Amino acid sequence: GEETMLLGCRPDPGKSLYIFPGTHSKHIVVKDAIATDFKTYMTGELFHVMNNHSVLKNSVAPGESPDSFARGVRDARHENLLHALFLVRSEYVLGRTSLVENYQYLSGLIIGTELKDLFSDSGIVYLVGEGSLIDSYGIALDILNIGDVHCVDATQALLKGHSIIASSIET
Repeated sequence: GEETMLLGCRPDPGKSLYIFPGTHSKHIVVKDAIATDFKTYMTGELFHVMNNHSVLKNSVAPGESPDSFARGVRDARHENLLHALFLVRSEYVLGRTSLVENYQYLSGLIIGTELKDLFSDSGIVYLVGEGSLIDSYGIALDILNIGDVHCVDATQALLKGHSIIASSIET
């Protein structure tokens, strides 16, 4: 899993933060090649539940709205999450937003909530993953002005990690 991918990233000397976005996103702080902190977030699971099994399910629909995503990330810094979640429904019912705008706002709000406590002195930030989720996290980190961000392909990191493990096994 993420441990093998982290090994495949070959952590640099100094302080770095590795973010593995997903259903249960992980943040791993590495200092001098030693993991010193580890946190897990229910980001993807919460987004799925809110979209499919909550009062919000009829107020959101997938689509592109970069401005709404950015607004959600910015609002995550200051809004109470539970109140902001309900506003997704209210804004749609009042005709102020579209289903797609709400979907992207919700995504930005939840990702922004995960990332808002990071600081600009987090060192180098490595986003380990693939596809549009990595893009969304990169945009959110930029909006929050957090770190020097680099993207790492998760499949390549996993293969490198397995290679490192295999080469360390004596036959």
